[in-house]
Amino acid sequence: MRPSPKISIALTSTLWLAVTITLAATRIPFDDEWFSITLARLPNSHDFWQSLRSDLHPPLVALIDRALLSLLQTTHWFPLQLLRISASLAALLLLFSILRRHLQNSAPTLLLFIGAFHPIVLFYGGAIRWYPYLFLAQALRWWAIFGPTNTNATPHSHHKRQAALCTGAALGPAVGYIDMPLLALDLIFFWRIHRARHGMRLAFLAGLFGVASLLTSASLLGHLSLKCSQRSTGPRQPDNLVWFRLSG
Repeated sequence: MRPSPKISIALTSTLWLAVTITLAATRIPFDDEWFSITLARLPNSHDFWQSLRSDLHPPLVALIDRALLSLLQTTHWFPLQLLRISASLAALLLLFSILRRHLQNSAPTLLLFIGAFHPIVLFYGGAIRWYPYLFLAQALRWWAIFGPTNTNATPHSHHKRQAALCTGAALGPAVGYIDMPLLALDLIFFWRIHRARHGMRLAFLAGLFGVASLLTSASLLGHLSLKCSQRSTGPRQPDNLVWFRLSG
């Protein structure tokens, strides 16, 4: 007797969590992870923001890491890994939901198992960098695009679709520059598939994308300027100033 999809996904998720947490708890962080760990451990805000000047990514992830270690009153990096593993698991569950809507029989579970236990996913799913958050952002947008079908959709499912799309659109560019062109492609797919119902809301989403792009582009220009001048005494990047003011 073949297990139900709920049992299959529960077993796959439990096994994936066990393997990923074991790997995270037993391996030594790689060099980029040590940079994130060091940022989160810095004892004062001045050193933290000065160190961000040499980071080639938006400051949101570093702020989350610093806040988490401060909240838990610890300097160990394992809580940083657990948060990222949670984000990666949520992304995998969203992708499984998409597969179940478009495939039949045991194919969704099999594809999820193959993808989830790929060595790259196992390793980077808990990496102390921004990759798991980008994984989650893209999974949210793909669920909004390819999730509930228009024929079976309800008003509640439309609201969930909009929330997933807006959350993925805000999170992606805020954690990594590489998501900006990917987000643009996702917006095009979303508009082509759902334009009849979501045309006006897409305008709002485009505005949200513009704000996120503005924040990250300001930092990108600062990084390019810093690289060109090869000076470590240049001005703090504009978006870091924004995040510094917001964080108090």
